[in-house]
Amino acid sequence: MSDLTILMATYNGEKFLKEQLNSFNRQTYQDWELWVSDDGSTDETLEILRAFSGESGHSVVVSNGPRSGFVANFLSLACNCNSGSKFFAFSDQDDIWNNDKLENAVQFLESVPDNVPALYCSRTEIVDQFALPTTPATYSPLMKLSPSFSNALVQSIAGGNTMVINRAAKKLLEDFGGVIEVPSHDWWLYLIITGVGGKVFYDSRPSLLYRQHGKNVVGSNRSFIGLFSRFLKFLDGQFQAFNDKNVYYLCKNITKLTPENQSRLLLLKKAKEEKGFTGLISLLKSGAKRNGFLFNLALKIGAVIGRI
Repeated sequence: MSDLTILMATYNGEKFLKEQLNSFNRQTYQDWELWVSDDGSTDETLEILRAFSGESGHSVVVSNGPRSGFVANFLSLACNCNSGSKFFAFSDQDDIWNNDKLENAVQFLESVPDNVPALYCSRTEIVDQFALPTTPATYSPLMKLSPSFSNALVQSIAGGNTMVINRAAKKLLEDFGGVIEVPSHDWWLYLIITGVGGKVFYDSRPSLLYRQHGKNVVGSNRSFIGLFSRFLKFLDGQFQAFNDKNVYYLCKNITKLTPENQSRLLLLKKAKEEKGFTGLISLLKSGAKRNGFLFNLALKIGAVIGRI
């Protein structure tokens, strides 16, 4: 048994999978095993994984995914993985990890008591389909607010491809339910870990190369056009639809949250049900806040027009 299990979701990933697997072998932290949930690949993905299993010297376990999208695949894998590891790292199939990614994550997680749910996450460096950096170099947005449930209520702090959790956080994920229709597993992890008073460390140093190749399930959206598009989607109801699902499943598990965070959740729910000035007041009382002036403005406008 290894101290850390890498949780990888795959689906027709033959084009970039080998580079990602090779980056696992280059990790300075080598006490890991790999668990893969494949969602019905019809290309060479499974053959690549079999070859890696025979060559890497690490345990590799491959199972069939639920075939209900990437979020369901990750949640199913994380909740059903019966590895006895202390730590669990989520992995996409098309990134390239920095050599010290796992070492940095484990260093933080080992500083947290075993019974406290904990999450490590980080920024990413954006690269093209050939893993070449942009000129000048481009990174995912720098989150300046300290990680908190107030922030998690209205914003996901980092990509799941950067996230590493401890066993207490995995148990928490199981307790909240693995078969749920939340917008993303990474946002959900941030919500429930902060919600129960767990520890989250946001590393401003990038931990991986985030490849943009036109078929990403979730892209970087770092251009002005991309950011403006996100701003419009925030106001056109997409954010509201995502937030509705998060709030619904949080309310189903509200007794698991700290008393303070129960109050914050109910105030946000009240703000969602109201419009105009009363909706804005409830939002402000909840303490919910996003990184970035533009998106905080959109949040307040959304409260007034009933779009949060």
